[in-house]
Amino acid sequence: MRNLPKRPARNVPEQQKQRLLRWLEAWEEHQAFAAIEFEPSEGSGGSIDRERLASLIEPFDSQLVEGQTRLMPAHGEEEPLLLLLIKPWNEADYLVAPFTAIGEPATPTELKLRDHMLYSSLCLWNTRTLPRALLSESWVVDVCDESEMADVHAILEVAMLGSDVPEHLLEKTGAPIFRSEDPRIDYQDQYLRAFGAWIASAPRAKQPAGELFTLHFSAPPMDALAASSSRAEFVKEENWFESDPRTHAVVFFPHQDGVHLECNLYKLEVADTRSSEFDGYVLHFKSGERSAPVEDGRVVFKRSAGLEDIRLTGPDGRTVRLASKGG
Repeated sequence: MRNLPKRPARNVPEQQKQRLLRWLEAWEEHQAFAAIEFEPSEGSGGSIDRERLASLIEPFDSQLVEGQTRLMPAHGEEEPLLLLLIKPWNEADYLVAPFTAIGEPATPTELKLRDHMLYSSLCLWNTRTLPRALLSESWVVDVCDESEMADVHAILEVAMLGSDVPEHLLEKTGAPIFRSEDPRIDYQDQYLRAFGAWIASAPRAKQPAGELFTLHFSAPPMDALAASSSRAEFVKEENWFESDPRTHAVVFFPHQDGVHLECNLYKLEVADTRSSEFDGYVLHFKSGERSAPVEDGRVVFKRSAGLEDIRLTGPDGRTVRLASKGG
């Protein structure tokens, strides 16, 4: 579980307070149902004719289109999964996010799209890049229209760049998390593990090189860095809603070659445009390894160690330190 600092109570709109109360009730019901152990009826497993069963299954919908809600089949012991195709990430991968069946959105980065018993709110805090080859072996069950996808991209910007939730989407999103004992942190941890387990159970040849995640931070003005006469270190934390207003975001994701990872740097509120403010800096890892210099707001590197205690180190030795991935 993430270790987040305690913060004083904040002013949260009454509508979001009521939604949070409904979410808490629904989450308790979900956990209680999940704790029930169901026993299969005697002889049920061997009574199914496999050829007959196979004939009843629809063929996969292999054509991938942005906005599709896809039912991903079960792998191993993992349950089927419902994902939204957000946008193509590169030639090999798509950016996707899973749905939750809980009827109320949990956080500002969870968007209510449907009132369906199997998929309701989209977890844009849990985005990943997945190979097209894996995603094509699934079924289309729903499609978002242009307006809905605009909402998805707006909340994706909240998740990745730390932007404010647009006012017109406040009624479709949840309240912020302010305290480390908030049960929504455990909820997110459970869904992160479940998504990771489903991916790990997929055929190895179709597994992604890694996961997508973002670190947000407050960086001083570049002229302040230049004016400093001694080595300066500026600490950044992962959870943008847990500390001071953020200025930049660092996004890590699998490179299209399937071997390396890519790091993109952004200035908040400037979506889809990389920031060149840290060009010339290198990623400095806890193991002592360094990446090539950042160029045009991006750098590609080979992951050989954990992504903990990462630093952006400038040519003059000044650093900006990123918090550990786990928070």
